[in-house]
Amino acid sequence: RVHVDSVARALAAPGGLLYRYLRDDIGRSEVAFTSCAFWHAEALARLGRKKSATRLFESLSALKNPLGLYAEDIEPVSLTHWGNFPQTYAHVGLINAAFQLG
Repeated sequence: RVHVDSVARALAAPGGLLYRYLRDDIGRSEVAFTSCAFWHAEALARLGRKKSATRLFESLSALKNPLGLYAEDIEPVSLTHWGNFPQTYAHVGLINAAFQLG
């Protein structure tokens, strides 16, 4: 519980999204890693925090494109999809979170 909350605080991006890292050799991360947000929803559900997990899952579900797909990254201010598309990891995170909430 403490670890999940600590990671979520440290890597928080607007809208419940999470950065994969804050800084790398190139500089500060501009986009949130879609998988991390779904993994966070799954972790909250596993911890028994179903209301928080459901709210996060629903807000993330609203970020899909018109085809219901997700890119690797989402720019947290404009909510523009960036990176590899469609991204398997994002969809696996979505499925795992959905199963955990179900």
